Amino acid sequence: MYGKIVELANDVMYVLNRERIITYVNKAMCNMTGYTPDEMIGKSLLDFIPEEINSHANKIIVNQHRGISERVEGVFLHKNGEKIDI
Repeated sequence: MYGKIVELANDVMYVLNRERIITYVNKAMCNMTGYTPDEMIGKSLLDFIPEEINSHANKIIVNQHRGISERVEGVFLHKNGEKIDI
């Protein structure tokens, strides 16, 4: 039941392992970025974030793994190279 809620949510959702590798993305994430789940799963989240903010994004990811939750605004890269504000 919860899986269906996450999959159908309009909000972007993804799951990372401790190595910052994507293990799950929902439809909203795929719709926003233009990638399929197969193109994203198994890759680093940082592969989908502009290089100039990778350091900042990495700090946020580390904090999330420590249980520190924060509301952030960021940027993802669309498959066509366009930057998407989130």
